[in-house]
Amino acid sequence: MMVSRLGLMALLLSGCAASNPLPAIFDGPNLHTKIQGQGRPGVVLESGAGDGIDSWTGLSARLADKTTVFSYQRSRRGGEPRTGAQVAEQLLDTLRQKGMDPPYILVGHSIGGPFVLSFAKRYPDLVAGLVLVDGRPPGFKAACEAGGGTMCDIPAWALMLTEPWVRAEVQGLPATYAELGDLARLPAVPAVVISATEPPPLSNAAFMTAWLAQQREMARSLPQARYVQADGSGHYVHKERTDLVAREILTLVRAAGQTANNSLNKPAPQARGL
Repeated sequence: MMVSRLGLMALLLSGCAASNPLPAIFDGPNLHTKIQGQGRPGVVLESGAGDGIDSWTGLSARLADKTTVFSYQRSRRGGEPRTGAQVAEQLLDTLRQKGMDPPYILVGHSIGGPFVLSFAKRYPDLVAGLVLVDGRPPGFKAACEAGGGTMCDIPAWALMLTEPWVRAEVQGLPATYAELGDLARLPAVPAVVISATEPPPLSNAAFMTAWLAQQREMARSLPQARYVQADGSGHYVHKERTDLVAREILTLVRAAGQTANNSLNKPAPQARGL
């Protein structure tokens, strides 16, 4: 049986969950992708571990009325732990192969949160904005354990039930966080940190206390981030509160478009005589 989602590890923590069959996936430029809509800046959707294009169906349709939306299925190759820098490199190769020109508004859910931060650090000039949809904060595990939380990390037995490519991403998280370093030193682009408020299965109150505190800390640490709390939502905020997530993304799209227009309309400096 395949475990399909990290979902703040919610589904993994509650055991095995069946998923919709995924299409055949290959590496490199042949990753399964979907492009909808038209406009710039384009929105790039980075899913949680085990999820793919279908996770974004409702949100991507909403966004595609306003701009170009790119979603894809990450590499399904297992083996060695995979870091955010490696994910970012492959994502950029795929975006170029598909003709998706920068700048990008990057949207990351769950483990996709640190992955889009990795992209921003590696390719700062290509990023116009960041939206973290209940993204996993770097300091969460330590804060959760210190506060007496339960299920602060995915149990080893549950990880062994996942597909090899999911294990590779989860096992690469410590290296991903180490690569990111101080979040305050990431590119100073507009960012939104959206947090769920409903706890995953088998967790306790201390888990959720640490989760919310670390979401706020992540927003404080990023150079230009706002914190948005999706009250009443579980981990899949983009499914349960689609309107909220779409609104925050499109706010960044409009702001980035306005910035680009202002740059284009700025008068050229006058030459000065000697």
